Formats: sequence, structure tokens, C-alpha cells
Amino acid sequence: MLKRVIGDIKSSSGFTLIELFVMLFVLGVLTALVIPTAGKFVSYMEARSFVLQLEADISYAQKRAIATERAVTLNVNRIGRYTMDEPKGAGRRQTIKIVEFPRSVSVMNNVEVTFQPHVTFPGQSNGGTVYVRRDGKLFAEIPISLLTSRTRVIWHE
Repeated sequence: MLKRVIGDIKSSSGFTLIELFVMLFVLGVLTALVIPTAGKFVSYMEARSFVLQLEADISYAQKRAIATERAVTLNVNRIGRYTMDEPKGAGRRQTIKIVEFPRSVSVMNNVEVTFQPHVTFPGQSNGGTVYVRRDGKLFAEIPISLLTSRTRVIWHE
């Protein structure tokens, strides 16, 4: 019985050392090709997610102004973050949210949009457009309508 088992092991085919080295070489080449592409894709998705989050926060600021009956200001600035705040009595302001930009994202202009609760159209703002860059190139713009404060993303991919 033992001789039969040893004989089966010797007669079974396997991979030679050369075949294993070739396989490792092929895997190394494929990895070297995929990693830079994956990095660019992650950067792209991070920037896209940021733009969609900014659009959602603009909508939230408008809804919060209507619900709380206080003006809400969204300040998008070139130093790498945007803030949302509202008045808190006697000329003071309370920060509601601070969002840092991803490293590959910047904006071309400073934009401060104030949403008013009691005007002709509830939630009306002073309007504006946020231009977002990714790796120095125009990536998207978010126009904010003057009267209705509606937003949409215009992609420049």
C-alpha cells in the first residue's frame, strides 16, 4: 500500500520551477500596469463624489433655511474647504458643517451663497456658480439659480 502511494506521488505532474518564475513575472507585469490606472480611477471617483456631495449640501442648505426660518450661508473657498453656517444671535454665526476638499480637487473661485427663508420664493439665494477643478483642469461646474436656488452639475470630463 505504501509503495502505491509513493508511486502515485512520483507519477503526478506539477509545475516546474521555470513555470513558476514565468507566472510570477507575468503577475508582476500585470500589477505594474494596473496600479497606476487604479490610482487615477480612485482619484476620479473621489472628485466625482465630492462634487455630488457639494450639490447635495447646497440643496440641504436651502431646505434648512426654510425649515429653521433662518438664513443659511454656504461658503466655498479656494483654501480647500467649504463651510455651512447660520446666524446665532447678536451678529454671531454657528458653523453647521465643514468639508475639506480631496487633494486632487480645487475650486476656481470663492463663492458665498446665502439662502433666505422669507423672500418671494422660500429658500431664494443670491445665486452663483462653483467651478471645480480636478488635477488643475475644469472638472465640473455647479450653477445655483438666483431665484429658485436649483442646482445641477455640468460635467467637463
